[in-house]
Amino acid sequence: MVNEIVLHDVLYSALSGDLTKEALLIYARRYSEGGTIDQLLGDFAVFVCRHFLAHDISFHEANGALNVIMPTVGHEQAPAPFWEAYVAFEDFELSRDPDHEARPRVEDALRALGAV
Repeated sequence: MVNEIVLHDVLYSALSGDLTKEALLIYARRYSEGGTIDQLLGDFAVFVCRHFLAHDISFHEANGALNVIMPTVGHEQAPAPFWEAYVAFEDFELSRDPDHEARPRVEDALRALGAV
């Protein structure tokens, strides 16, 4: 349950504009003993995809959070699972109906992450 709370905290911190790299490190430590930002962001990628597909968050919330986190952590340092989710949403930023059109691609991302 603590892990789910931390992932929600990361989501809302990103959406509020309060997220820093230092905050990500603190969240990673709260997330798991010896936790790393890579582990946190990999699990966050799955979390965002699942919550989007469940209609718990909108495309704009999911994409917005990923777009805040990517430059915060650094494009070069972002782990591969995070990139998978990031690109799945990024591909539909200019779509007329991204909430609908992105769903198959986000499902593919979850499969690629071994989370389906």
